[in-house]
Amino acid sequence: MCPPCFGLGDCGKTDSEPPYRILETAPPKVGEEKPAYVRAEISLDYTRLSEDVRRDWDSLRPDDVVFLLAVKGIDEGDRMITNGSPDKLNVAEKFGVKCLRAAEVVQLLDQDGRPIKAGDGQARRAGGRRRLHVRLDPEMYKVYRGVN
Repeated sequence: MCPPCFGLGDCGKTDSEPPYRILETAPPKVGEEKPAYVRAEISLDYTRLSEDVRRDWDSLRPDDVVFLLAVKGIDEGDRMITNGSPDKLNVAEKFGVKCLRAAEVVQLLDQDGRPIKAGDGQARRAGGRRRLHVRLDPEMYKVYRGVN
């Protein structure tokens, strides 16, 4: 089961602002149970990234696919479940992977909500924070949220 991250609840961050929020969910289409679409905003902090990595993030375009990965270190409780034997954990569990989800890029914004890309497609310099607007898979959102 996916942990409550990526707009699915509290991800355990202690900061005052969570790293994501659901912007919009559309009602299901007639005869369906999943939302028609789910849009989310992911906060990114660029302050500790090198210029090359910043450029890579700023090069994201609409319709690009990004992968959202939730990782948590393995604690004693995880070892107790397997009687201390790491052989009983699958590869993802050994490395602390809790959830992997894909999202489709809608738009990359600066911290003030302005698009990063200018009309000519060149990224403009804009502080150390970004907001990434994405579309989440509505079927997976329904599964993990228990939407009926």
